[in-house]
Amino acid sequence: MKRAKKKIIDNKQPLVIPQSWQQFPNGLHLRNCVELKIKNFLEGFTGEKLLALGALAHEINLSHCKINQRIRLDWNLEPFSDLVSSPDALALESESIDLIILPLLLNYSENHHQILREAHRVLVAGGKICIVAINPWSLWAIRALIGRVRNKPLWKSQLHLQYRICDWLELLQFEVLNTAISGPIIPWKLSMNKMPEF
Repeated sequence: MKRAKKKIIDNKQPLVIPQSWQQFPNGLHLRNCVELKIKNFLEGFTGEKLLALGALAHEINLSHCKINQRIRLDWNLEPFSDLVSSPDALALESESIDLIILPLLLNYSENHHQILREAHRVLVAGGKICIVAINPWSLWAIRALIGRVRNKPLWKSQLHLQYRICDWLELLQFEVLNTAISGPIIPWKLSMNKMPEF
């Protein structure tokens, strides 16, 4: 009697990385809140090179930034990209960047530890990193959980507690200077006549 071979099914789907803030409900409002936080973070900061990682970073207005050379890096060839490279293997020299901006990149990467290691490698001594992440105790996190249950690819993000991200940074000898929470931002498209869209 022959035994049937068991099929191994991998239901794990790769994370869908948003290419625009407009893919999110109320995404432009979310982007404006992120821009304000980044503007406050950058106030008074000077340096030579800024690295903005990912497609969402490309839509952030950095005109107020006093850093002259801004490098917009993405892993896809896009018209706005200055450099095409994987965020977990940056095609940059070590100790060459003064400031790195990572909007929601850790939420949409399965390799977040390596992304932080690469950020550490390319930062100059005294350089800064600005991480924007989804608060796991927010309406956005609840929306992400609902999206996962309903198998919506955009909402299959990784949710990391703030203290966990701070721990990762401290392991890499980063000094955490400031943390901030923004909100509330409603992660649903609201209409007077119907329930929120999922």
